[in-house]
Amino acid sequence: MTDRMQDTLVRAALAVPLVWVAWDALRAVAGTVTVLLLVPASARALVSTVFLLAFGLVPALAMAGCVGLATALLWKYPRRPDAVSLALLTASLGLVFSQFFLPTLFADLVRFGTRVLPGLEALAGGADVFIFGFIVALAPAWLFWFSAAYPAGGRDPLRGSAAVRMLGTIQRRVFRSPAVLPAGMLPALLVVTETVGIVAVGLTTLAVALGSLWLSHRASVQPARGRTAVVMGALAMPILPLLLWPLADRLPAYTPFFQFDVSALATALSFCALVYGLAYAVFVQGAVGPALVVRRGLLGGAIGAAAMFVFAGLESVIGDFVLARFGLPGSIGTFLSAGALALAVQWVRRRTRQPVLRPAPAEAPPPTPLVP
Repeated sequence: MTDRMQDTLVRAALAVPLVWVAWDALRAVAGTVTVLLLVPASARALVSTVFLLAFGLVPALAMAGCVGLATALLWKYPRRPDAVSLALLTASLGLVFSQFFLPTLFADLVRFGTRVLPGLEALAGGADVFIFGFIVALAPAWLFWFSAAYPAGGRDPLRGSAAVRMLGTIQRRVFRSPAVLPAGMLPALLVVTETVGIVAVGLTTLAVALGSLWLSHRASVQPARGRTAVVMGALAMPILPLLLWPLADRLPAYTPFFQFDVSALATALSFCALVYGLAYAVFVQGAVGPALVVRRGLLGGAIGAAAMFVFAGLESVIGDFVLARFGLPGSIGTFLSAGALALAVQWVRRRTRQPVLRPAPAEAPPPTPLVP
């Protein structure tokens, strides 16, 4: 089999789940924006703004980021282990959002009377549940593989404590071999129905992956500390809901499910930060390769398009809060959200004005001394 055929097979294997995720994201954005812009908050009953953000708009933005990142990685580097593993990981995350957030959104929108674009479930004939469940269950495997494959390049021999050498052995014999597939499915088999068990297994999986990623960075011949720090910080974002969930329980209950919706919103935002943190490392810092570094104009356009959706949701949330808490007109939310968005845009502009970090060229060998 030629290299071109292998590249085509890899892209075709992920084309179906990526198209599925993209279509579900479009359905979620269409239904959420329709309700936010056309239906006043007082007429939504239990379909609150926080619910629409937590189960619709924020997961849809994360899914769009997953599709864009995975497509770019497979298009430019279909044979690089770090690029392919990261593409598989982001595709799995997109399916997680599609299967765990959007069904609740679509069910409530249909019950509320909002027309929702038709899904693709009828075309799959029920097989999508098993196929996508298998892909989602393998998400830890792609995370382990990426932690061992990134950054690309040579590796120096590992030196350190017994724990470091043991993790290096696991990385070499499991994470960089086909054994990563059964090892990646092990967390899904250990998960129990209790929330504490799910959190414990998830934190253990994330800790092992971050340790492996740190080990790969330490053994890399040409380490890039800034890019690796951004990647590790993005992968650690799912820890944030553990800090925000207790705060959500102390909020006043404006609706019967307000505290639960805030907790779900915190979870969705953390995973959205994970996806776009990885996108920042790839498209701005050149973490995978210089071919994926985008121009600042294209980056500004993408940020502007995302900012419009964020502005619509933020305006509605602040307006509802001001109306419910202080009895002031909801139009005040427009001014407050516009100010918050302006500050965020200024921060992004300052960050993107910095020079793009490209991989440093390999050092040339020292010149051969002339023999007198």
